[in-house]
Amino acid sequence: MHELSIAQNIVDLVLENLPDNINKISIVNIKVGEISGVIPESLEFCFNVIIKNTKLDGAKLNIEKVPATAYCKACDKDFQIEHLLFTCPYCFGTDIKLITGNELEIINVVVDE
Repeated sequence: MHELSIAQNIVDLVLENLPDNINKISIVNIKVGEISGVIPESLEFCFNVIIKNTKLDGAKLNIEKVPATAYCKACDKDFQIEHLLFTCPYCFGTDIKLITGNELEIINVVVDE
């Protein structure tokens, strides 16, 4: 379950970058790509376990799921990748470039005042 180490990294990054005068975080907003290999439900579970007795205790992990999209170099079109078929649905070309779907990033945090 690599989601545990990912959740720990998220918590560590937020706490390391938190100004000293901030005592409580209410929301951590992140993006997780569809083909990033991260299971959002597992990540949320792990996050909720790790945040106990920290400045994030009680915070909600808000996960924006990013669909996998690609660009076909052969026909110059963008498309959403479905069923992990990495071929262009327009021309069936395989010379594609992944645009989105591999994200795993912290967007921002919401501070309790």
